[in-house]
Amino acid sequence: MIEAMIAELRKRDKDERDFLQIFKDAIQQLRGNAEKLIKQDLIAQQPYNSAPIINHKDKELTFDSIDNGKLIFRDKQGESYYLDEKELPLSLQTRGTLASFHYLDKMGDREILVAFREAGALARDKRISLPQAYSELFKERIMKQVEQQLDLPEKQLEQPHHHDRLTTVKGAMDTLDALKKNLREQEKAVNESLRRLYDLRKDGRLSDDFFQKQEDRLLHAKKEISRHMTKAIEMENQLSAQLKQQLKETYPDLKTDHLTLTSAFGLSAIAATHPNLKDANDLKEFLQQTQPALFKEITKETQQETLEITEITETSFER
Repeated sequence: MIEAMIAELRKRDKDERDFLQIFKDAIQQLRGNAEKLIKQDLIAQQPYNSAPIINHKDKELTFDSIDNGKLIFRDKQGESYYLDEKELPLSLQTRGTLASFHYLDKMGDREILVAFREAGALARDKRISLPQAYSELFKERIMKQVEQQLDLPEKQLEQPHHHDRLTTVKGAMDTLDALKKNLREQEKAVNESLRRLYDLRKDGRLSDDFFQKQEDRLLHAKKEISRHMTKAIEMENQLSAQLKQQLKETYPDLKTDHLTLTSAFGLSAIAATHPNLKDANDLKEFLQQTQPALFKEITKETQQETLEITEITETSFER
C-alpha cells in the first residue's frame, strides 16, 4: 500500500491537498485488500464451501465487508452481525493487514497533514527524496502498530511465513474438529430416524412405497455423512504428514511416524518459537521439563522398540 501511494505521489505535485487525497485513496485500497484476505482465509477453512462462511451461535454467517473498523457478516435473511476479528481463524498476514488498515483509517486529516510535514523534514535532514521519506515514516509506524495488535515477539515477526503457515494449519484443525463433531451428530440423528422408521414398519403403520422412499433417503444421507467424514480424516492425515515432514527436516533423528496430528502440531509450534533447540535431544530435554505429555508422546515409540527387543532377546534365551 505504501509503495502504491509513493508511486502515485511521483506522478503529481507534492502539495498537501494531493497528499491528503492520495492517502485516503490508498486506505480504501488497503480496505479492499484486507476484505479479500479475510474471504480467502474463511474459504480455506471450509472444505465443502466456496463462500466465506462461519458458524456463529448456531447461525450460518457470510462475511460481507469492513465498516468503521468492524467486520460485518450477514445471515441468510440479510441481517447484519458485527464480529471481533479475534474470534476468527485468520492468518497472520490478514491480521497484519487489518492492523495496518485500522491504524491508518483512524487518522484524521490533521494527523495526515502533520505526517506529510514530518516526512518533508525527514527528507531534508537525511537528504533523501520525499517519497522515500514517506516510505520510512509510515513503514516504521505501521510495523509498530502491527506488533502491538498481534502481540508477537520479535522472533515471530522475523519468521512470518512459518507462523503464518502454523496459524493456517491450526485454523484448519479446528474447522475439521468442528466438522467431524457435526457429522457425528448428523449420523446419530439419521440412525435414530432409521430406528423409528423400522419400528413403524414393524408395526405395519407404513406403506411399502413410503417406507422404501424414506429408507432410501436416510441411507443416502448416511452414505454422504460417511463420505464427508472420510474426506475430513484424509485432510487431517495430509496436515499431519506435512507437519511430520517439516519436523524431520528440523530434527532428522526425531521419530515422527507414531505422532498424532495434535502432537505434531504442538512440536511444530515449539520448534518455531524455540530456534535454540538444535536437535532431537535438545527438544526432548526441553519437553521433559516443560511439556511432560508431549515428551511421553515422542518417546512412546522408543519405549515400544525397547520392549520388543527385550521380548525377542528373552524368547531367544528360552530357546
